[in-house]
Amino acid sequence: MFNKIIIALMVTISITTMFVNNQLEPSKEQIVVASSKLIEVKNEVSYEVATIDKISSLITPKIPDSNISLLPNKKEETKIEPVSQNSLDIDQEIIKAIQKVSEKNNLDYRYLMTICLSEGCRKPQDVGDNGCSFGIFQMNMCSGKGRWKIVYNGLKLKDCALNYECAADWTLNVHTIKKYCKIKNQQIESYIDCLSKHQGGNPATWYKEKIYRNALFLGLPK
Repeated sequence: MFNKIIIALMVTISITTMFVNNQLEPSKEQIVVASSKLIEVKNEVSYEVATIDKISSLITPKIPDSNISLLPNKKEETKIEPVSQNSLDIDQEIIKAIQKVSEKNNLDYRYLMTICLSEGCRKPQDVGDNGCSFGIFQMNMCSGKGRWKIVYNGLKLKDCALNYECAADWTLNVHTIKKYCKIKNQQIESYIDCLSKHQGGNPATWYKEKIYRNALFLGLPK
């Protein structure tokens, strides 16, 4: 194919050079012959190029459109289901007490459990806040005057803090949930903000984040 192109170009150049050097005007017949030769070569070349393109399209992988991502599709975010009680790695008696109090008050037990996991659920024997806070909800005995003398559900407040069911009842009905949260159809609106107030009226950011993580762990909606 390329030989034919070179020959055609050489013929054209030779004819052109001859007429220029001798200052001759080519005849009509000579122009027709030269043009026909060029057209003949052009047609052959076009056919061969088209053939090569056709073959190339069959053996060359098709390049995907630039707008199409080659990366694997990201998996859709799956809904977090409530975790099983066994995966909580805490005393089953704590879970039963929280469920009992929540059911009694027509509330999803996971709200109380969220606070419990953020406090002393895993280590109910721990004492926090420089000897002031006790139990699974780390009930603070020093935050108000005379708290040591308060009796709730027949128990002094410190004893109540160490009693799973009493501590859950105090947290739900007195200290946190019913004090700060709006309950509707067993659910709490904007629960992160109100549950975080278990720490106080102006909870720290780190505590809010802790509440949020535990709530998601338990499968509460975002």
